[in-house]
Amino acid sequence: MDQPLVQGLLAFLGGVLVSGLVALLSAQVLKKKPSAYASFSAVRQLLNVGYLVLIFFLSRAQGWDVTAPLIGAALGLTGSSMFFAVLLARYNDKKSKSAAADKKGEDQNG
Repeated sequence: MDQPLVQGLLAFLGGVLVSGLVALLSAQVLKKKPSAYASFSAVRQLLNVGYLVLIFFLSRAQGWDVTAPLIGAALGLTGSSMFFAVLLARYNDKKSKSAAADKKGEDQNG
């Protein structure tokens, strides 16, 4: 598998997988303890950087040029992270709007 395009594509798909895992963990933290969401950013960054380091060393161990796998991994992490962040923001926005509507309804009835 010395084809850089295939290496980059596999690293891209792995980046999407890692980004999805990070998004799921972030959503769980946001649901269970919203105040801890900001401090969870260190864990998110650790997972992202850890994946890039893993790709670097695996590529070197296989004797590949590291350029294509690292670019694929970075694109997979970045693009999908932006997508998942938009989904998480929409979910959080919908949740806060429904909470505000519930609170407003309670004020009018009370």
